[in-house]
Amino acid sequence: MGLQFIFLIAGLAAGFGLFLAFLNRVLSYMRRKTLKTVLAGGILLLFLIFFSGVAWWGGIYGRWIILLTYIILLVGEFVHRWRARQLRGAPPVSQSGGAFSLRHPLTTTQLVVSQYHLSLNGSSTPAPNAGASLHGGDKRLRVAHLSDLHLNHHLPQGYYQQVMEQVRRAEADLILFTGDFITELEGIHQLPDLARRLHSRLGMYAIFGNHDHWAGAEQVAETLRQSGIEWIGNGWRRIPQDGWRDILLIGCEEPWSPDAFSPPPTQNGDLILALSHTADHVYRLSQLGATAVFSGHYHAGQFQAPGFGPLFIPSRYGRRFYHGHYRVGNTHLFVSAGIGAAEPPLRIYCPPDVFLVDFYED
Repeated sequence: MGLQFIFLIAGLAAGFGLFLAFLNRVLSYMRRKTLKTVLAGGILLLFLIFFSGVAWWGGIYGRWIILLTYIILLVGEFVHRWRARQLRGAPPVSQSGGAFSLRHPLTTTQLVVSQYHLSLNGSSTPAPNAGASLHGGDKRLRVAHLSDLHLNHHLPQGYYQQVMEQVRRAEADLILFTGDFITELEGIHQLPDLARRLHSRLGMYAIFGNHDHWAGAEQVAETLRQSGIEWIGNGWRRIPQDGWRDILLIGCEEPWSPDAFSPPPTQNGDLILALSHTADHVYRLSQLGATAVFSGHYHAGQFQAPGFGPLFIPSRYGRRFYHGHYRVGNTHLFVSAGIGAAEPPLRIYCPPDVFLVDFYED
């Protein structure tokens, strides 16, 4: 009985691991929240029933099924880590805040500000005067990337105000938001006050995330307008620059937006910056010639195990692009852990963050 009970536990663990892989790559990409939740619960139950039956009554064949499942999961993990390592970009040149400690697992409001330098000419040398405010006349541009605010009453307003103050002090030329301003519509009233604390030379632009569409896209869009943030949706905006490259902003809200993504016309020399709530579109946007893609959505897992990383990332690529800087062809991908937290409003060993990306020419 003792050995059979051990196999039962092993079978349930194998079923749960297989379910997480399925949830990452398939269910999490569904458009409708309620249907996704119901299907996820039903499929988890089926996985657990099947593997518990295999472990308890399957005999030697059941044990081979469980062993094969573990082999598949381990091979998948090896391939994931190998592929992610190949695609990793340069680490940030500086980071502030969010010191890691095993003794302090709760990191819900321990904001990290990460700064990156990218040469548009392919140079690997550091950006000149990297700590200074950047201006188009100097052939440099500083982008502040914010994502997944998930404004709600569970996180203190003072925390969000602190985040906005740090972004304001960075003196960004351009501020980009990549969706999920809210979880529920009641949180949107906080946005105008927070946005008034920000300033950027070229403005603030945004797309929606899945929660913005689920909670009420029209109300969110109106609040963005009142807050001085331009919503580009599945569209695009061209920002002319005197004496430097034009900036072409591209928005991609698929699969949650009812509107289809339509690629814009591009010109040689454009600095093409794409906003996509999920990084799953990076290959598509790279083929369009995007210089950089900014994404969020994954929360870097929101709950991480030290030394292993996140268990769940809602992506068709699993944990390949779960957080940080990547290179896909000639395109730089930046995946933020986000600022807020939702369902539940808690982060474990996974601090929130803001990215500052400096583009420059030698």
